[in-house]
Amino acid sequence: MIYYIDGYNFLFTQGREQDPFECAREEVLEYFSEKISDQKLIVTFDAHNSHGQFSRTFYKNIEVIYSAHDQTADDFLIDQVRFSKKPDDITVVSNDKKLIKEIKTFRAHGLSFERFFQKLNKKKTPPSEKPNPGGFGSHQMAEYLKKFKF
Repeated sequence: MIYYIDGYNFLFTQGREQDPFECAREEVLEYFSEKISDQKLIVTFDAHNSHGQFSRTFYKNIEVIYSAHDQTADDFLIDQVRFSKKPDDITVVSNDKKLIKEIKTFRAHGLSFERFFQKLNKKKTPPSEKPNPGGFGSHQMAEYLKKFKF
């Protein structure tokens, strides 16, 4: 499974749109690199308002994509799903309901950030522990808020 994370949507969901974007982006990438090591993760960011070209780089174990001038990250994500030979192996993580609805028309999966973190926490629960029935519980939320300085 390949997970595409809608990077700025995550920042906006967390109320981070007022922070300097470069710093907030790096914190997001660091957070995901610490949490996810066994999955292919691609974080996408809009660059359509800049005059740069499409770019691809890596931050530790995460592939980072900046969309091209005049292309939103949503457009990039939709194209990745639309032209994939195996769209059912792609999950887009975003709280953007319109984006999730669109990618599902091409047989890809969509998850909200809350469901994504629930899924991550469930995978990392040792078999001897009881899973938290609510999934994304208070301990995880406190850790998450602390990490992003809320």
